[in-house]
Amino acid sequence: MDENLHKDNLEDLFKNTFEKQSEMPSEDGWDLPSSGIWGNIDQALPPESSDDRKPIVWFFRGIGLLVLAGLILGSIFYFSQAETSDPGEDVEHIQREEVAEVAEVAEVAEVAEVAEVAEVAEVAEVAE
Repeated sequence: MDENLHKDNLEDLFKNTFEKQSEMPSEDGWDLPSSGIWGNIDQALPPESSDDRKPIVWFFRGIGLLVLAGLILGSIFYFSQAETSDPGEDVEHIQREEVAEVAEVAEVAEVAEVAEVAEVAEVAEVAE
């Protein structure tokens, strides 16, 4: 018999054990707590309160939390916008950069033109 017990799957062991148990409490009542225990439990539990203010309190707490969240998000948005520069200044800065680039390109073109003129003059001197 012991060999069969060890060969059984653990799940089958528990299943067979609990299937043999009845759902009714035993006749001698060993598995039910006495009325004294239930009395001690009732004394230890806090009394049930019928406080009708709780929904109202939670409503105003919720409103307060929404206002607080709005203030926090609004301040984050405001201060993040204050850190960025004025859009007009950005346009002026871009225009100054473009003018500088155009001047640089013109200077390079001028240098190239001077070099070309010098090269033509050199070729002319060699040809003479």
